[in-house]
Amino acid sequence: LYDELKLREVLPQQLIDQISVQGQIYSVPVNIHRSNVMWFNPAVLKEAGVTEVPKTIDEFVAAREKVKKAGKIPLSIGSEWTMVHLLESVLLGSLGTDAYNGLWTAGSDWSGPAMTKALNDFKTILSYAGDPANDWQPAAKQVADGEAAFTIMGDWAYGYFHNPPDGGLGKTSKTDFDWAPSPGTAGTFMWLS
Repeated sequence: LYDELKLREVLPQQLIDQISVQGQIYSVPVNIHRSNVMWFNPAVLKEAGVTEVPKTIDEFVAAREKVKKAGKIPLSIGSEWTMVHLLESVLLGSLGTDAYNGLWTAGSDWSGPAMTKALNDFKTILSYAGDPANDWQPAAKQVADGEAAFTIMGDWAYGYFHNPPDGGLGKTSKTDFDWAPSPGTAGTFMWLS
């Protein structure tokens, strides 16, 4: 199928390598999304005195502390799978790209000091989360409506924020909502398919 559709010519080699085991491809991607996106409400950040979009895990924690003091939800999350989604971004942001990719290879170290720090980062970040919503859309809506400052969700959230009601929230980008790479992940495109 890859040869027939010439998929090797259009898909990055790294992607093909990551969906292969011992040279055998085990997936045909039908879509590719960036998952490491931090969505935020600019007005909530301004009101809390957050003047810079957090770029690191430490800056993210500091910003959420300011938001908490301002009486807003620092981090909006959804159901269980969204917490796993958040964990992936935190691991990437804490460990860095090479160490994160190394987690998925034989003999990787899941118990060393770097992983312990990453899991502690996740624990700290989760401590600023509001009550879990029943999925990612209600969590995103809290951000768009100015009830919460941040949520971590993939690039598909843009459509939900932007599209008109009956499919979206009808919000204006760069005004009602904005986005940046998840803290610590600038320069890395964490894909999911």
